[in-house]
Amino acid sequence: AGVVPGDRVAFYGDTSIEWCAAAFGAIRCGAIVAPINARMITAEVDYLLGRYEPRLVFADAQGAARLRAWQLIDGAGQPPLLAGETIAALRNRTVAPFVRDIEPDAPVGIITTSGSTARPKGVVYTHRAMIDYAYEEIADIHADLAGEPVRLFTAAPLSTAGGFNLMVHSIVMGMSVLMLDAFDPAAALALIAEERINVFRAAPVFFQRMADLPAFADADLSSLRVTTIGGAPPPVKLLAAWRDKGVLLRQLYGQTEGGGALTVNPARFALSDPDRCGYGAPFTELAIVDEQGARVPPDTPGEIVARKAGMMVGYWRDPAATAAALVDGWLHTGDIGTIDDRGLLKMLDRMKDIIKSGGLNISSAELERVILEVPGVAEVAIIAVPDEQFGETPFAIVHGTGCTPDAILTHCRAQLSSYKLPRYVAIAPDPLPRLAMGKVSKPALRREWADRPLPPRLR
Repeated sequence: AGVVPGDRVAFYGDTSIEWCAAAFGAIRCGAIVAPINARMITAEVDYLLGRYEPRLVFADAQGAARLRAWQLIDGAGQPPLLAGETIAALRNRTVAPFVRDIEPDAPVGIITTSGSTARPKGVVYTHRAMIDYAYEEIADIHADLAGEPVRLFTAAPLSTAGGFNLMVHSIVMGMSVLMLDAFDPAAALALIAEERINVFRAAPVFFQRMADLPAFADADLSSLRVTTIGGAPPPVKLLAAWRDKGVLLRQLYGQTEGGGALTVNPARFALSDPDRCGYGAPFTELAIVDEQGARVPPDTPGEIVARKAGMMVGYWRDPAATAAALVDGWLHTGDIGTIDDRGLLKMLDRMKDIIKSGGLNISSAELERVILEVPGVAEVAIIAVPDEQFGETPFAIVHGTGCTPDAILTHCRAQLSSYKLPRYVAIAPDPLPRLAMGKVSKPALRREWADRPLPPRLR
C-alpha cells in the first residue's frame, strides 16, 4: 500500500486476529501503529485522525461502516480503508521476503490517552522502548514462572497500552497472548481454565465481575501464577474471594506514559501489604517529590515520579506537554503517593483528574468541556462516584439556568463515546465552591456528596 517508515496506520475496530496481524505488518514496514478506541464516535475519531494524519485506516466491518457513514475515509484528502477482510484473505498466501531496516529509536506506536486535558493526547513509544519494556517484564514479574512458558490473558482492548503494548511485548518475547473481542466474565473464566492461563492482568471491575459468577466457586484457576490488578487498590472482599481460590491479586501501578505498568507488588507482600504497589523493577526507579521537585522523607505524600526503560518518548506533536511530563529523564505521573522505609509505593490520589471506569480512563476535563457547550450551563465539575458494574462512573454537578440533565446527556451522546457519558447529573442552585486560586473545589464537592443520595441514574 506504499507505507513507508514514519507513516501512521490508524486502527479502529474490536480486538481480532486481523487487527494484530495488520499491526505487525505495519510495524515491519516501519509505520507507526495508532489505535483508536472502537467505542469512540464521530467527533472524537475525526479529531484523532486529524492529529495523526494516517496513511491508512484499518477497520473491521462495523468500524468501516461507521467511518464511511461519518465520511472520514476514502474521500478526497482522506485516508483509504485497510479492511479486516483484506487481511484475513492473506492467511494462506505465500509469504514474500520483506526486509526493511528500522531505526531502533524510531516511533512504533501512539496510544491515545485521555489524560487530564480537555483533548486526548497521543503517547509515543519507540521500537527500543517496546523491547526494553518487554525485557523488564521477563526479568521482573515473569521471573515468578521459573521458566514455565508464558500464556498471558489481558482483558484490555487493543486501543490501550494494556492491550496493544502487552500484545507486542508477548509476541516479541515468544510468549502466547490471549484476548477476547469483548470482555465477558463467563468467557474469561472459561478461557483461564481451558487455555491454562498463567499470567492474567485486568482492572478491579473485571476481577469482581468474574468473582460474582456462580461458576466462580468451582472454576479451575490452578494454572494462574502471576495475577495483577491495576487501576485501583483491590477491595478486601475481592482479595479474599480470589485468595480462597489460591490466587494472589497483586496491585499494579502504572500509566500509559510509563509504557503500561511501572511497578507491581511482589508476591511476598500481596497478603501483608495489599495496598502497596511494589518498589519498581530491575530497570525502574521510583521516587516521591514535593512541588519543587525535591525528594521527600519516607511516608511523606508527594508526586510519584519514575525513571525506567520502556517509557514514552513524548506526546505526539506536543512539545510543551512532553517537556512538562518528562523532566531530566523522570516521568512526572501527576499522581500522589508515598514510599515507605522499605521502598514500597502506595498510590494515594490522582493529581490528574481521571475517572477509571470499566478498565477505561475518562478525562473529567474532556467531559466538562463538552457539558459547558450546553446552553444554560455556567459551570460544571465532574467527580467519580462508585458504580457496581464499572467500578466508578462520572457524576456531573452543574450550575446554570434552563439546563436539564436530559439536555446535557443528549449533547454528550452526540460528542462522546458511551463509556464517557455522565451517569448522574445534579443541577446545583448555587455557584460551585472554589479554591483560593479560583478553581472549582472538587474536594469540597466530594465531601458534600459523600453522605447524600445521588440523583436518579441516567440511561
